[in-house]
Amino acid sequence: MNSKYYRFEPINPLGPDKKILIQGEFFGQLQPPSAYPSYNDLTGGKVEQEYGLRAGAQLGKSVTASLQVIAQFDTVFNIEQTLIADLIFRLRLTEWLQLAAGTSIWTDLVTSPLGMKQSYSKLIWGMAILF
Repeated sequence: MNSKYYRFEPINPLGPDKKILIQGEFFGQLQPPSAYPSYNDLTGGKVEQEYGLRAGAQLGKSVTASLQVIAQFDTVFNIEQTLIADLIFRLRLTEWLQLAAGTSIWTDLVTSPLGMKQSYSKLIWGMAILF
């Protein structure tokens, strides 16, 4: 079987009924401790588990939206500790160049070892060069 997998890039940008086409996945992973602390104030154990949702939508012939929501933990089989969410829109200019803009939110859902519960957000913009 010789097939290629293209994430969020369907052959026809709109579904057969000309409506928005949405693709996505739920995911979960256990991993060896990463290099990243589990809280926004850079305390806590290293991230060992995360799960979440990734979804992409083709909004038109040259516009896509991608949503990613991830919960992270410093212990295996724990409940939510840190939440990360990204929403990015892309406008295809050519086959290999896209403009991108969006937002990202990171928030602690529980108090860190330093007694802090932080969150922040940011705006994202730039270009994506496909290869």
